[in-house]
Amino acid sequence: MAAIQLLVLAGGLVGLVQATPQAAPCPVSDDSAYGLTMEKPIRVGGGAMYMVARERRYLDALRGPAGETVTYTRAGSGGPPGQRGPIDIYRVSWPGLETPVTLYVDAYHFDDAPKAPKGLTCAGFSLGAPPVDAFAATDAMVRLAIETGPSADVPPVSLDADGSAAHGVALDQFRAIALFARAASAAGTPVQAAQLPKDLPGPGLRVYAYPVKCGDRTVSPASIEILPPQGPMVPRVGEVLTGDGVVTLTRGFTAPAGSIAAHFTLGMLRHGDTVRITYADVLCDGASKERALVARATPAKAVSLPPAALPAGMASAPPVWLQTVIDPQGRFQQAMHIGGPDALLAPALEAIKNWRAEPARVNGTAVIFDTLLVVQFK
Repeated sequence: MAAIQLLVLAGGLVGLVQATPQAAPCPVSDDSAYGLTMEKPIRVGGGAMYMVARERRYLDALRGPAGETVTYTRAGSGGPPGQRGPIDIYRVSWPGLETPVTLYVDAYHFDDAPKAPKGLTCAGFSLGAPPVDAFAATDAMVRLAIETGPSADVPPVSLDADGSAAHGVALDQFRAIALFARAASAAGTPVQAAQLPKDLPGPGLRVYAYPVKCGDRTVSPASIEILPPQGPMVPRVGEVLTGDGVVTLTRGFTAPAGSIAAHFTLGMLRHGDTVRITYADVLCDGASKERALVARATPAKAVSLPPAALPAGMASAPPVWLQTVIDPQGRFQQAMHIGGPDALLAPALEAIKNWRAEPARVNGTAVIFDTLLVVQFK
């Protein structure tokens, strides 16, 4: 009997997924083309970040027709037009085989239980759903930022947990690109996702510390540091910026006069991270030159995930897996097919147009959130 398990998706989004336990040994496909043609590859998934480990796990489990140990070598890649990512080609052999068998492996889509091609067997193994592909997530984030920036307000993240931004703000790469795209659009040179400009903001977190008023005094910040709850200080890219450096750090963003800024290798402030700002003089309490601002972060949470409608004539259907970005409005954007039948992709994409989540937040400000989705059909 198939088991129903609760799946906690990347970062905490919760959904139900039907999981079929992996047989041991794994089943052999009854399709003579499975894994032996480019059009019907073995789907192990993982994307650019995890493909090597997942392909190796599958290939290491393969055996010859009588259980012989196999050897394999990669022989290049290819793929039909429109295929997301190449199909990897392997030559597989075992003792007594005159000519190696050519296998085709899709590392950009997965099946819950990959099979052995006809003529081979395999030991028991399990792949499961791949993690979020960080490379694909970055590409999706860039596209979303370019689309969002010219038409929607993307506020900076407050350094203060109460959302007041009294001591400063942070801009992740998504915000920096959205502001860049807005400024470019206003200048009549809109950014095109197909041809990214060389000066598009790169990875990292841009943190701005503002001057603070103490009665008739204005106290200027002098340095910024980020300390995690445990471990070493977050590395900074370059020096702390002042004057013109602050102005030019992020195109389209203007900080108050007297602010300083720094660029860190962090993607976004995490729960418990402390932004420590040191000022040039004692602050309003007259006792300290420092402010330690502890970040409060919450993951995205599902609000409404209605199942997709079964296509006409089907009594049941397997789920479709998607990697998506939850935008600051709680919508599921930039969906990418990573598993499940290709024929069900269109109704799955139609279904998630109506899905909503409570967006992830840092110090009260909504931020983007990468996650995997399982679209069930009823």
